[in-house]
Amino acid sequence: MGFFRKGYRDGVVIVEGTHAMAKHFICPYVKIDNNTILKAEWVKRRKGEEPYIQIRARNPEVSRLKAKKIEFILYRHNVLKENNENTTDAEWELVSIHAIPEGVDKLPIGPVTMMRNQLQLPGGTAAHYSSDDWAESVRFWQQYASLEP
Repeated sequence: MGFFRKGYRDGVVIVEGTHAMAKHFICPYVKIDNNTILKAEWVKRRKGEEPYIQIRARNPEVSRLKAKKIEFILYRHNVLKENNENTTDAEWELVSIHAIPEGVDKLPIGPVTMMRNQLQLPGGTAAHYSSDDWAESVRFWQQYASLEP
C-alpha cells in the first residue's frame, strides 16, 4: 500500500497519515526568526537518563506552523524490550506522533535522541547514523523549535 516506511533501524516503522487527517492535529513547531524568544532548560525525560539542554520557543504570539502531514512512529516489541521500555506485550507500540509542518518533507530525529541512540545511553535504542543524518538533524533544529507548552 505504500503508507509506511522503515524507520531509523529494523523494528521501527513510520506510518503516514492522510493529508486530510493533518487538519485534526496541532503542529507544535515554529520557524525561528529574529522575533523568536528561545528558552533553554536543563531537563531529564525520566529517571536514569542523562539531562540535556532543551530549547523551546516561548513567545505565544508566534503562530504555529500548519501541519502538512502526520506520521505515527511504531516500535516493535523486541526493540522496546532492549531497554525494558515496552508498556504492553503487543507486537507493535505507538511511540510518537509527529505533526510535520508545511514546507518540511521529513522531520529529522533530534540530535539529542540520535546521540542517546548511537551511544546506547539510557533511554536510547541502539542505532548508527550517517554523517548526512547528523548534519540534516542539526540543520533542521537550528531553523525550527518546539513551542513551549
